[in-house]
Amino acid sequence: MPRPWWLPLWKIYWNLRHRLTLKPPEANRVPDFALASTTGKPFRLYDALPNRTTLLWLTNFCESCLEKIPFLTELKETHGDRLNIFAISILRGDLETPYRMARQYSPPFPVLLDPNDWVENVLGLPHPDVACPLYNFLVIDGSGRIKYRAHLSAVSEQKVRDVIEKELDAITKG
Repeated sequence: MPRPWWLPLWKIYWNLRHRLTLKPPEANRVPDFALASTTGKPFRLYDALPNRTTLLWLTNFCESCLEKIPFLTELKETHGDRLNIFAISILRGDLETPYRMARQYSPPFPVLLDPNDWVENVLGLPHPDVACPLYNFLVIDGSGRIKYRAHLSAVSEQKVRDVIEKELDAITKG
């Protein structure tokens, strides 16, 4: 299905609006959450944090998001239990799409459902129904602090690898 002509303009509007309200990433601590996965299993962020680096990927499963699943799968397989990855669906009431994507791609990380929009209401990352937040990719240390944030489709895979390696080294040395 072709993308609507207005979608890029809508994304720019939301990205600019959100950019003006952001705090420095060092000041941000991710609030705890408990969200159910497409398998029905609940996941709580703070249970997963100690001695690990955690990636939160906030996704609407658009084409550019789906292109990142093999890369995230590679990261998870490379780093195993030292790395948590949570894909959080930002589609609010659309439960069909995350279930379909979880079945189709079978990622080695949970696809979490966010029907009450924890991403916007608690995490503070506003987004329209049709677009991801400006920062849809967060790297979190073992204490819950955001160490890096970006839009996953706008950052190089090597940069992501470098950030993860740095955080995993800090855990090992710490």
